[in-house]
Parts: sequence; structure tokens; C-alpha cells
Amino acid sequence: YDAVKYVATEKVTTLAQEKRYQVLQTVRKFLIGKGYTEVLLHTLIDSKKNPNAVKLANSLTSERDALRAELAPELITASIKNYPYLDLVEKKAVELFEIGIVHSATAVDGLAVKSIVQKTHLALSIGMPKWPKKVDEARMPASILGELCVHLGVGTELVEDAVVSESKDGTTKVIEMDITDIIDLVDMSKLS
Repeated sequence: YDAVKYVATEKVTTLAQEKRYQVLQTVRKFLIGKGYTEVLLHTLIDSKKNPNAVKLANSLTSERDALRAELAPELITASIKNYPYLDLVEKKAVELFEIGIVHSATAVDGLAVKSIVQKTHLALSIGMPKWPKKVDEARMPASILGELCVHLGVGTELVEDAVVSESKDGTTKVIEMDITDIIDLVDMSKLS
């Protein structure tokens, strides 16, 4: 131990971490209050299923050989897998959300060297095995996300940057948004 040199690391401000925690807890409480259920899906995914994923140089398995670049594909799968259980919970739709870390690789100054960027995303999904003719737009993920932005005191125009996707069979709809910068925009004194 005497031969190891001490190298000072960058200190993480507890204030920034506390704010992040408080904002994410507020998001969770709001979405749970709207009837959504939080899921925590795996960060490692199959790169063959998602070309945007950041491939690992030394993965443990071929099924989990990349870091996810988006939440939507796995959230769609989770929604569809929950259709058989709707009767048990006496609901007509599977309403899920995930707050998760995603990764993207960007080239550094045009070189082959890549920089990995880590961001926090929020994704909401609603899925039904059979959609009714008239859909309650207030229950749709885009509407809920807009209400969340109002609740947090940030502009609803941020929802325009969200990515909307759906399952191949059209039974599940997902909206995903980068909330990394939104966390900084929230005024903690105005949060209830």
C-alpha cells in the first residue's frame, strides 16, 4: 500500500446528486399516480437486435454484448410480455415507464477512437392486445409526458424532442425522452 500513489479525483457535489435524486423521485411519484408501473430493464442487450447499441469489447455472453442506446425496444418487449396478466391486475392496458441510463458512442475529432456518452432517459409505454376504436388521448404517453413537464415546471416544448415508436404489431406505443438536462432545469423550490 505504501507504493500506491494517491491521485485526487474529481469530487461529486452532493447537492447535484441530491437534486437528481429528488427530481427522479418526483417523476416516479407522478407517473405512479397516473397508473404507470416502473420497470427496471437490463442495461446490457443483444447488439444484433439493436444496431445503435454500443458494443462491448469483452462481453460475457453473446446475448448481452452491448450497452443499450435507447429504452424503447426493451420496454416494448416488456409490455407485450405482460398482456397475459392484464386480467389478474384488472386493467385493460399495460402502462409502464423506465428511467434508465443509455449510452452512445461518438467519434473523437474524426478519429477511430470513440467517446462513450452516458445519458438519463425516460420512456413511457402503453400497450393493449386489442385497441378500442376510441382512444382516451389523456392516457397516451405523449399526454402524460406533457403533464409531467408542467408538473416539473419545465416547458412542454421539450416533449417535441421525444422519440415516438411502436411495436411491429401496433399494440404498444412508446415515447422516450432524454431527461439529463431537464433535471438541471427543474427549480427545486417550486416542486411540491
